[in-house]
Amino acid sequence: MEPEVWSVAFVKDQWTRAVKQPSGEVVRERKPARWGKGKRWLAVWHGPNGDEVSMAFETKIAAERHGNAMETDIARGEYIDPAAGKMRLAEVAERWMKSRSVDPSSEIQYESKWRLHVAPTFGKRQVKSIKPSEIAVWLKELTATFGPSTARSAFLVLFGCLELAVEDEALKKNPAKSKLVKRPPTVDPSIVVWPDETVDAIIAAHPEQYRLIPIIGDAAGLRQGEIFGLSPDDFDFEERVIRVRRQVKKLGKDFVFALPKNDKVRTVPMPDSVAELVQEHIARFGTTEVSLPWERLDGDLQAVRLMFTWSDGKQIRARNFDETIWKPSLALAGVIPPPPETTAAAATLSQIVRPACTLCGTTTPVSRSRTGSTSRSSRSTWAITTRASHFASTRIFCRRRTTARVRPSIGGSRGSVCG
Repeated sequence: MEPEVWSVAFVKDQWTRAVKQPSGEVVRERKPARWGKGKRWLAVWHGPNGDEVSMAFETKIAAERHGNAMETDIARGEYIDPAAGKMRLAEVAERWMKSRSVDPSSEIQYESKWRLHVAPTFGKRQVKSIKPSEIAVWLKELTATFGPSTARSAFLVLFGCLELAVEDEALKKNPAKSKLVKRPPTVDPSIVVWPDETVDAIIAAHPEQYRLIPIIGDAAGLRQGEIFGLSPDDFDFEERVIRVRRQVKKLGKDFVFALPKNDKVRTVPMPDSVAELVQEHIARFGTTEVSLPWERLDGDLQAVRLMFTWSDGKQIRARNFDETIWKPSLALAGVIPPPPETTAAAATLSQIVRPACTLCGTTTPVSRSRTGSTSRSSRSTWAITTRASHFASTRIFCRRRTTARVRPSIGGSRGSVCG
C-alpha cells in the first residue's frame, strides 16, 4: 500500500468567506464576527504524522512563506512542531536534571545554579521565545554580580537545558550556541609559589593537633578533603606510600565519605620524614571513629578511624577549618593581613602562639632518602591566590617534587634545623 500523499501548504483568510453567487461566480464576503479581529492569514500544512497544523500571521506573504518553509523542513527531516516550542524551560530543566549521570555533589550544584540564577530569568519562558541577545545580557549581568565562575556554572545549566530541547525536537537550534553569546572566560589565578621559609612558618603556626595537615599537603599534594578523610590504615609504613582512598565531601548541609576526585583511588609516595611525623601524631593524638554515608546522603554508613577531627568528635568541616585554623595560620606567617577583630578567625588568632623555636638563618636543609643518600630539598610546595575581599584566600596545592625535606615535629621542635 502506497503512503498517503498530503496536500501542499496553503493559506486561509480568517476574516472572509467564499460565497457562491447566483451567477456561479465565487466572491469573498466579510465575516461580521471576525472582521478586523486578530491575525487575518492562517498558514496551514500537514505534519509528518498527517495532522493538520496551522499558525496565524498578519500578512498573506508571511503566512505563505512559513507554510512553504514547514513543507521544506518536513522534506529534509528537519521539521519541528511549533507547539513543542511552547513548553516552559522549567519543564525541560526537570528532565535535564534527571538525565544527568553525575555524583550527588554535582546534582546539588546544578540544582542550586538553576534555582538561584537560571530559573528567575528563564524558568517560566517558552523555550522558543528565548533569544541569544537575552542570554548574552543575562550572562554579562551575572558575571558582573557573581563573578565568572558562577556565571560559567549557571550557563552550563542553561545551555544543557536548551540542548535537550533541541534533541527532543522542541527547538530547531540552541540560542546559547549563537556567536553573540560569549561564555565567561576561564581566568587562571595569579599563583605565587611560597618559598620554604613561608611554608615552614605556616606549618609552625598550626595548632599541634592539626599541624600534620599542612605537612601532608606539602609533602604529598593531597587535596584538603582527602587529608580530612585519612585513616592510619591508609599509611603503608613499609612501602612508604599513602593510599588515597576517600575524601570528606559536603553535600548541601551534610557530609559523606566519597571516592577521591574523579572517582579514582591513587597511591602517592611518603617521605621518611613524613612517615615519622605521622607515627608521632598517631601516638600523641590517637584516632576517632566517625561514621558517614558513602557517596550519597542515603548511602550505607561507613565507619572510619579518622586522624583529624574536631573536639566534638566529628569530621573536620572545610569552612570551619579555613576560618579558624588555616587563615589564622596564614596571618601569623605574614601571608595575608590579620582578620577583622570581630571574626571567629581573629579570636582563634589571639589564642595561637608561635613556637618558641623558629627557623634559623640556614640554607635549605638536607634530607636523607630511603637509600641513605642525602640531597637538597625536593618537595612539593603550596601556593595561594588571594581574592579581592579582605582576608579571603584559596589553597592551591602545587605538586612539584616527590620527596620532602626535614619538617618540624608535631610538638613544635625544629629538629636539626634549629640549635
